[in-house]
Amino acid sequence: MAALERFTRRPRLIWTVAACAAVLLSFLPLTGSGMTTGTRTSLALMHLAVAAALMTGLPGRNTAVRHRAP
Repeated sequence: MAALERFTRRPRLIWTVAACAAVLLSFLPLTGSGMTTGTRTSLALMHLAVAAALMTGLPGRNTAVRHRAP
């Protein structure tokens, strides 16, 4: 996020799109065979919990920079 804030004009939008794409990609292994419904459900819920924590827990810096008078 810090790199996006430094080098792009819309860091929050790029972060959100990248995070959503990563979450969607993380669900691909759940489409395979060899897992019970309970296993799939618990893994999907864990992926969603981590995604929610990262998307909301890594907020951007405040863009308003305050300077103190010398």
